[in-house]
Amino acid sequence: MENIPRTHEDIEAQIRDIQSKKKEISAEAAKDKGVGLLESGYYDADLYDGAAGKGKYEGYVTSIAPNDDVDDDEDDGMPMGRGGDGGAGGGGRNRAPGYTAPAALLNDVAQPDADFDPFADRRRPTVGEKEDEYRQKRRRLVISPERADPFADGGKTPDVGSRSYTEIMREQMLKGEEVELRKKIQEKAKDGSLVINRESSNGDGSSSKSAAESKKRGRWDQ
Repeated sequence: MENIPRTHEDIEAQIRDIQSKKKEISAEAAKDKGVGLLESGYYDADLYDGAAGKGKYEGYVTSIAPNDDVDDDEDDGMPMGRGGDGGAGGGGRNRAPGYTAPAALLNDVAQPDADFDPFADRRRPTVGEKEDEYRQKRRRLVISPERADPFADGGKTPDVGSRSYTEIMREQMLKGEEVELRKKIQEKAKDGSLVINRESSNGDGSSSKSAAESKKRGRWDQ
């Protein structure tokens, strides 16, 4: 209770002290005051120079050329050929010679086949590829060969070269036997059991000839 002013002078002094402290507090609050809703705060002028009227994309290219032509001052990249004329006409800029591998090395590199399929082993086989040798025979069979119609010419004698159903079936049977015989010969040739005895064939011919002659003589002798 010692700070309670009792006289008029003490009250005036206390009021002035309070006012001075309030001014100090308001000054400190003004320094720490934030940015208002419609006010602009302090920014780094080098990065955010919004007060100077510069746009967000100041210094950047904001348009694209209507054509695709490359400017002359841009880098053209690595030259494609040797020589410093810059082209076939000789009117281009000087360019450094290009670097490439020797021709012998380029020729030794295996070129990929145009018809090579890297996913051939992953491809699903077709129906024809799944068939075995027995089922593939039907593709080589002549189902309905050309035959002559006996009633086409009004009942005339058919041509000698025309074939009947019996002849066609006999030909197909002979073809089947020929295929089977060739297959057996190939299997014996692979096994090494195939033996060609030409002497025996010649001997058989001579023996059959002598037997025929003896039979002929015996008939006259009787």
